Amino acid sequence: ILITIYFKEGISTKELASNIQDIDIVLQGINTMKNSLKIALEEQWFLEQQKKEQISALAHDVKTPLTIVKGNIGLLRETDMTEEQKSYCVYIEQSSTQMEGYLQRLLSITKEEIDNREANKIIHIRKLISFLKNQGEALAKIKGIHIINNMNIEENIYLKANELELKRGFMNIITNAVDFSPNDSAITINSSIGNSRLIIEVIDQGKGFSNKMLKYGKEQFSMEDGSRTKSGHHGLGLYIANTIIKKYDGELLLTNNRNGGGIVTVRIPKYREEGEVPKDSNEKIGQY
Repeated sequence: ILITIYFKEGISTKELASNIQDIDIVLQGINTMKNSLKIALEEQWFLEQQKKEQISALAHDVKTPLTIVKGNIGLLRETDMTEEQKSYCVYIEQSSTQMEGYLQRLLSITKEEIDNREANKIIHIRKLISFLKNQGEALAKIKGIHIINNMNIEENIYLKANELELKRGFMNIITNAVDFSPNDSAITINSSIGNSRLIIEVIDQGKGFSNKMLKYGKEQFSMEDGSRTKSGHHGLGLYIANTIIKKYDGELLLTNNRNGGGIVTVRIPKYREEGEVPKDSNEKIGQY
């Protein structure tokens, strides 16, 4: 800190001493603030490190029961099972593998080993939609919910993103739809390309979003004692999905079906190779 003092002619020794004393008090105050800030930052850093270590330890510990689940699935495969039972084993095995991927990513994040420049890859959109349909069916089967997949997308259409992350975002949307759908109902997944963007609608037959959720539903911990809130939810699903979609220059919209039920619409730019001329498209997603 540079402090310049200008002395007036004829200033008394008493006045000079008073000025110096005032400056000394100011400097002491600044030094106290500096020390307090240092202590606060060190405490914050320590708490963050503790949080990372706890998350890392929990993620590591979850791998043990997950390994047991996968091992027992392998043993079940060796027994006599019906075709339906075999399909359940496939669902469990696929979901377990997916969980392993999430845990590995969580461990990598806590260890700061993620390189986002290498994270993105070219994703075949039709394969992505098929994956979401299959995962949605496995999730919805428990409640007897039927998944309707209306895919209007040509072959060789792609996205560029982190595949695991993007799947996680979309599955949060589908999980939300399943959670708030009545038993033996249907969830519709509409997908198409319009204006060089992938457009996906997930439509459920629940009670729809309240006015509050239409406005704040994408915010973290956004919940209410209303139509789409139930025990065990923490207001994170749509927030996570929205955060991931925005990362890839997309948008997530919440609306209600005029016939009842909520609609979550995602629009995200499709991958365009260098030199490719975008096609004009008048395709519009259906109105519901």
